[in-house]
Amino acid sequence: MALGIIPRVGGLLPRGNNLWRVGIFRDFVGRPVVPSGPGGASAVRVGLVTWGTEGDVRPFFALAHALLARGHEVSVAYCNVEGRSFDALATTLGFRATAVGADYFLSNREALFEAARRSLSSGNPMVQLRRIVRDLLDPIAPALLEQALAMAEANDVLVGHFLAYPITNAVAKVGRPALTVTLQPVYRSREYAPPGSPDLGRWLNPLLWRLADSAMAGALQRPTNRQRVALGMAPIERFDIGHFGPLEWGALAVSPSLFPRPSDWHPRAQVTGFLSMPESAEPWEPPREVGEFLAEGPPVFASFGSMFNLDDVLTQEALRAFAGAAERERLRVLVQAPASLVERAPRHPRLCYVQHCPHAQVFPRCSVIVHHGGAGTTQSSLLAGRPSVVVPHVTDQYLWGSVLHRQGAGSSPLRRTWLTAGRLAKRLRWVLDRPEVTARAEALARELRAEDGCGAAAALVERVAAGP
Repeated sequence: MALGIIPRVGGLLPRGNNLWRVGIFRDFVGRPVVPSGPGGASAVRVGLVTWGTEGDVRPFFALAHALLARGHEVSVAYCNVEGRSFDALATTLGFRATAVGADYFLSNREALFEAARRSLSSGNPMVQLRRIVRDLLDPIAPALLEQALAMAEANDVLVGHFLAYPITNAVAKVGRPALTVTLQPVYRSREYAPPGSPDLGRWLNPLLWRLADSAMAGALQRPTNRQRVALGMAPIERFDIGHFGPLEWGALAVSPSLFPRPSDWHPRAQVTGFLSMPESAEPWEPPREVGEFLAEGPPVFASFGSMFNLDDVLTQEALRAFAGAAERERLRVLVQAPASLVERAPRHPRLCYVQHCPHAQVFPRCSVIVHHGGAGTTQSSLLAGRPSVVVPHVTDQYLWGSVLHRQGAGSSPLRRTWLTAGRLAKRLRWVLDRPEVTARAEALARELRAEDGCGAAAALVERVAAGP
């Protein structure tokens, strides 16, 4: 799950003009963004700060790697809400990364599990957002602010997670150019509704955005202002995530093939494409039993990614649903789950368990991908040309499940609270009996492979660093 979540008021059907052209990235007013290199942009110092689950960490690491390749100096800080370390991955990619707040998440693991269980069971996205901020962001906000202030002082430009208000406050205090990165559409537009909301058309969508903006302000304005006052800055009177100061830009890091840039966005809000990790960063040799299982033919792949790390009880329920669907439809299923849970998981010749596997290496060898609808897993399934059955848990995941279904590359989404073996089996059979769904996923894969999201995002960082 990427924790970029805005309140759901139900689907989304992106519309509008697409400014993407393969090999070229232009800003909204038509100026070309020049890459670095011989005769290109000057090398700059870039600080990248992110917060959230693995799905929020990996895109920033991918962008840091791309910036290094263009000759820039990068420093990276991350706060993973599971307390996991990604230092080894950073080293492989060629940079050092500083972890923030891991002690808090590890020492409060059980309490946070219970809080996550309550959040996931809530049908109210506004409640989910407030709980996420209260339990996962506010407690580490001072440490994240300290790190962000140091990085803003030491770098020419800062790249930050859109929901992590300490980063925004640090940029405002120091006065550095900044790029805010989001993994779902959070900027208001007449051309689409807030993620997870019914599209009511150009005249009524703005009303939905007012509700979504109000919920965002309710969760974030008070803690944001508390930090601003402590830093000697005036509090903001109206929280507006779509407002950009003269040194601020925004990047939506998703494929323009899935979400074309709306024509009424602010000029400094851009769609860059997915931020993909290079396959060489994660060499992987499958365990013997997994390699043999894959060699027998393409199985279904099933996992809820970081969701499995938030609630052991719900994970066990999901594993039983996977096993039941495999038995009903006589399917072979490769299940990715934490080792501690696999020990108690159902056993069956049709099931094979793996603790870790790079999606880029495994998904192309599977028939259907059952996942939670996180932005990163959605991207990986499409890049592999595999259709999806999405089981969304929180708001942004509903969005991507809806987008995949409307694009013809997946079944209708199955809410996590409705998950049963029978319902999952029906959706799997629906996909497997329709070759056109796989064909559509393969067609989208060709479009995504022609894009260079990291290159476009790196070029945008250079444009931000160049100033107004």
